[in-house]
Order: sequence, then structure tokens, then C-alpha cells
Amino acid sequence: MKLLLMMSAILTMASCSPKLASEPVQQGSELGFSISIFRNALKQSGPDANVVISPYSAGVALSMLAQGAQGQSWVELDNALNACTFKKEDLGESDEVTVKSANSVWINDDFSVRNSYVDHLAKDYGAFADVMDFSDPESLRAINNWCSENTEGMIKGILDRLTPDMVMILTNALYFKAPWENPFNPELTHDSVFHGSQEDRQHPFMSQKLTCPYAEYDGNKFLALPYKGGKYSMYILLPSEDMGVKEVESYIYESGFNELVSYLKPTQIRMDMPKFKIESEMSLVKTLEAMGVHTIFTSAADLSGIAKGPLCVSDVYQKAVVDVDEKGSEAAAITAITVLRTSAPINRIPSVVLDRPFYFMIADAQAGRVLFAGRMMNL
Repeated sequence: MKLLLMMSAILTMASCSPKLASEPVQQGSELGFSISIFRNALKQSGPDANVVISPYSAGVALSMLAQGAQGQSWVELDNALNACTFKKEDLGESDEVTVKSANSVWINDDFSVRNSYVDHLAKDYGAFADVMDFSDPESLRAINNWCSENTEGMIKGILDRLTPDMVMILTNALYFKAPWENPFNPELTHDSVFHGSQEDRQHPFMSQKLTCPYAEYDGNKFLALPYKGGKYSMYILLPSEDMGVKEVESYIYESGFNELVSYLKPTQIRMDMPKFKIESEMSLVKTLEAMGVHTIFTSAADLSGIAKGPLCVSDVYQKAVVDVDEKGSEAAAITAITVLRTSAPINRIPSVVLDRPFYFMIADAQAGRVLFAGRMMNL
């Protein structure tokens, strides 16, 4: 219930407890990191943009990087990660629900990485390691093929090119596919109007009556649509018509949800929900800088746990996609961290965000683990 409570708290705090907006997240809380990176990613996106990110995928990739960081570089990463370490673990895959995460480390053949670092990634993160010639076009194909294979083809690749100054790439792949506990009847799918932030548009809407966790507060509506097995749900926040996006996002914090648990009750509702597929690809550099991570992107970076010599991170890049229809949801993400020798200039990949007024998360209700989080603005 934590995730649903958190999302309902967003709007309640906007109405009655402004002081909570400055409260820090709870140290060691995976949920706290997830909310923080989602909130800061929204800030880096345009007000009318569709946004979807995978906090979990970013957390794993950053945790792998942190294993090789020292000094101020490690302190900043640890603070941004909220003192959490995302390691290889059972995400709760079952016969009906597919949820899997895979890690890899790609090493240029002229780079002497510490064996202890690679061994640590293999042991604690199950990371596949490969040494290759980054100047060979086949190396780029191999990395992108790995991305495609580990996302069931939803994401064909993560990098457009490998540059001579790149020495190592850390990648996490996340894939999720699950049917609804209560599927929508395709025969009831109908065209209706989605009132986007930029325009009204006809779009296919799914419809059904169901009983699910539900609450209302001053016209704001909160609900959870469970997937088969009950471990994961899609949590949806529909703000009231008179509350703007910026007002909502100013209060996206972890604190405050405990007092709202009594508001959430199994309720029979009529649900009309658009079918949608949302995709984003973005650099998370500015997002991480807003979370206090600076040193790793400069010549002052201390990544001496990875190798001798001056190194820095040129980019933390993520692609994510979530596809929702009558049967359920399919989603995937790739996060890639590119490491360079600092003697060369840093070329950051520009952020590309596809245009996208409800919010959603795909999460483990028991563990408070956010696999995907998004904002739908326009269809």
C-alpha cells in the first residue's frame, strides 16, 4: 500500500501541509530514491511532455558505478541513492508475471580495469562482462543486441556510437510483462476525448466495473489496478480539474502518506482508461546534478575503485517504454553509464523527451519498489 499512499499524499499535502514539501526522504528507503529521481526528472522536462523513467533500472546502474567510486564521488552517489544499494535480487517473477533485470559491463580492450571490480559486479549484480574493441562496429552491435535481447525487443539499443575516449559502459536492462487481475473487455473499448494539456484528442478508452483500492480527497482520485498475483499494481493519480500539474509536482515527496491509510478502501468503481504507449529517452545528468551528484561528471571524479588513472562519467542515459492495453502492461528500460578517460573532452548526449494529465507507477506494493513511473500529459 505504500506506493498508493504516497501518491495520494502528494495532493493532500498540497492542500493541508505545505511544510512537508521540504522534508527529506528517509535514509535507506528505496522508495525515497524512486520518488526523488522521478520528481527531478519531471523538473527537467517541459510542462507538456510525456515522461516515463525507471527508477529501479537507474538505481541498479548507479549502484554498480558506486562500487568503483571513492571519496566525494562515492558520497554524492550514496546520498543520491538514499543510502540504498540495488543489487541482483528476486523481483517476483511467476508463471503469469514476467519481471527480470540483467546487468552488463562492456570494457574497451585497451583499458585495464581492476579485476576486483569486475568480480564484484559479477558476484553481487550478476553482471555479464565482455572485453571488446570499441573501434570495431561489431562492438556497438553487440551492446545494442544485448539490450534488445534483455528487453524482449522493446528497446532495440541504447547507444548510437562508441567514441575513442570511452573505456567502459555499465548497463542495466529491465523488462516487465503482466496481465491485469481484472482484464478489460476489448468489446467495451470505445473512442472518447482525452483532454490533454495542449489539445483535446479522440482516443481509444478501455472500460470496466471493478473493485479496487480507491480514495477521493477534494476531487482528487487515487486507485490501484492490480496485476495477476497481486504483487505488482499500477497506481494512478488523477488530480482534480482545478489543480495544475506544477501544483501537484511541488509536493511529490515520500513523507505524509501514513495518515492517509484509512482513506484507502476496496471500492467498486467504473473505470475508463486510455490505452497508451509511452516512450522516453533522456540523459539523466541534469536530473542527478539536481540530486547532488556533480563530481563524477568532472575531472575531479574519483573512480579509482574501477581502475588507475583519471576517469569520469560522460553520461547516464536511459530509454524506457510502457505499453498498456486491455490485457495488461508490458514495459522495458535500459540505463547506460558511459565512462571516459578525463584527458578527453566530455560530449554529453542531449536529452530527447517525447511529448506527454495523470500519473502512474508500476510497483511492488509490498516492497515499495518502483519499476516504472510516468506522467501522461497528451496522447
